[in-house]
Amino acid sequence: MGDAIPAHYFIALFFEAICLIIGWRSLPFLDRPLKILVVFIGVSFLIDVLLYPIQSIWGNNLWLFHLFTLFEFIIFMHVFSNWQKPKLALFLKRSVYLFLLIWLGSKIWLEDFYNMDNYTSSLASLVISMVSLYTMVTLIMESLKVSIYNDAKFWVSTGVLIYYGGNIFTFALSSIFVFWPIHNIIQLISLFCYSKGFLCQRRM
Repeated sequence: MGDAIPAHYFIALFFEAICLIIGWRSLPFLDRPLKILVVFIGVSFLIDVLLYPIQSIWGNNLWLFHLFTLFEFIIFMHVFSNWQKPKLALFLKRSVYLFLLIWLGSKIWLEDFYNMDNYTSSLASLVISMVSLYTMVTLIMESLKVSIYNDAKFWVSTGVLIYYGGNIFTFALSSIFVFWPIHNIIQLISLFCYSKGFLCQRRM
């Protein structure tokens, strides 16, 4: 990272704060999965705020990305498990343990905390994208006679698919190329979808 903090970082932070505020103000109306999503956005916002201070103080903030990859996988498997049939829900919850083993193994043999976690972040993005796509397709098939655009699950699944599907190559190649402006644009679209999801449940 350079000395100057790029403008797109502050723009992304601003819209992340707006999404967090919408989620927080909608909290009494949200079901459990969406409340968990609000917590996720709050933690994400906190980490984004701390990235540059930690970099300037300790000279390395990449370990935050490693920890956040594990955190976001756990969160989204839990969120999506609430929207699946029992067998698939149980599978998603148990997949967390498998990913934890892979994550630990990667820290020992493949990835260190002084470089980006290209392998585990790409794997997490791929799995989360597949689960969100499956959820979207299921919702569309089950809602042929009802408007799906008022369904919070649809908007959250769309936001997750856009973010993680759009960033698979960003995470995979982040040690070689700088894709963060593209990452932040994709993040803004996903934040809009999350906000729309919060507002959908607030209007119910």
